[in-house]
Amino acid sequence: MVYYTQALGLSPVWAGLAMGLATFWEAVSDPIMGYITDITRSKHGRYHPYMFIGGITMMLVFFFLWKVPAFFLVTKVLLFCYLVVMNLLLRTLFTVFFIPYTALGFEICTDYDGRSKLQGIRLAMNMLANLLGPALSWTIFFSQTPQQKAAGIEPNSIAANYVNMGTGFTAAGLLFVLYCCIATYKYKQDSRNLQTGSTGIAGFFKEMLGILKDKNARSVYLFLFIALVGVAMVSVFQMFCYIHFLACTAFMKTLIHGSSMVGMGIGGLISQYMVRFLSKRGAIVVAVIWNVSCNVILAILYLPGIIEPQAICRIYSFDVPYGFGIFMFFHAAFWVSNGVLLATSAAMIADVSEINLLKTNINKDGSYSSVLCFVNKLAISVAIFIAGFVLSGIGIEGHTGSGTYAKDTIWRLGAVTVLSGPIVSIFALLPVWSYPITREYLKNAREEAACVKCK
Repeated sequence: MVYYTQALGLSPVWAGLAMGLATFWEAVSDPIMGYITDITRSKHGRYHPYMFIGGITMMLVFFFLWKVPAFFLVTKVLLFCYLVVMNLLLRTLFTVFFIPYTALGFEICTDYDGRSKLQGIRLAMNMLANLLGPALSWTIFFSQTPQQKAAGIEPNSIAANYVNMGTGFTAAGLLFVLYCCIATYKYKQDSRNLQTGSTGIAGFFKEMLGILKDKNARSVYLFLFIALVGVAMVSVFQMFCYIHFLACTAFMKTLIHGSSMVGMGIGGLISQYMVRFLSKRGAIVVAVIWNVSCNVILAILYLPGIIEPQAICRIYSFDVPYGFGIFMFFHAAFWVSNGVLLATSAAMIADVSEINLLKTNINKDGSYSSVLCFVNKLAISVAIFIAGFVLSGIGIEGHTGSGTYAKDTIWRLGAVTVLSGPIVSIFALLPVWSYPITREYLKNAREEAACVKCK
């Protein structure tokens, strides 16, 4: 959104609408892709053919999301249409890759604690990739030259910087897609003789309805939807917050953006230990309390002006930006809690899917994981759409060049960044409060299924 609003001049409302529509389409297509993988019969397994084709084409389309042809820059209407179409293509291909990728994780590990470990490591690796990519890009691609500084031009308003970044990400993405497909191919399962449920359009709706009737799945999906709306809104606001509220240099943007990714990765890794001692529901409750606390502290310190975002103290001969440092610490801690939430909720759905398998003897990992992704994308779509209106409402509008904002507008930006997440997260606890599946619950379900088979 920063690229299309700050460099290309599109209104946040229109950028949010375009990105929200594409994410909504991705949410709708996720269950379809999950159903397709569940009924796929191939000697190469149900997942790897889609991962390879979807991953390669996804990265090629990704490049053109940044490399906008000059024709579409003539008017904002053309730019909006281009953004919608390219995002729709990108999100469709991402679905083709990511749904099988997620479902593969369900099959690789079937242990209650192991699932938490696997999902945590997956999230941590995802955040490491983000750290080495988007976070470092602030320093690599958006450092301000002396000439730009003298002219008052912000690097984030220069379109060429984003094109260079997109080119680098495309090359790296292609390599990692190939590595992922090759490294996990040994886990493929010949699916030509697997039992399947209903097929066809009627079968698709029957399978989806069956999943939504699963009360345990419903509670996790509803929790994740509400929590992710808050998390995704913060992820949009924080990019503008780094630029305007904190007035970060390129290196400071790398630090704080990177700290959020490190925090989320740490959250994914420690989620397995929290689950071991607290159960998955207990880990979720603690993470939400943690989430709210970090942002409340930031609101108390920065909104009344107790600490100024640009506050500096001199220690010996060094100027220490403690205003930035304290904000970064609690901001990173907030993302630790989000890492716990996301990794644990994915592991919870894997448990729910196994319970269904034990009851029906039909593997629906693809469908359960696709609905998980559907909820994820739907929440992000709603959050982006809302965030666009919120940004416009507080006075953040699209511009190019060295646009600045009034002090009140910047204060409101800081307020929505630190307050939107915790307000939403509190409500997310309600649907998951009575989630029943524990280590013992899953053990008993397996024993009961084994007894039925013996009889």
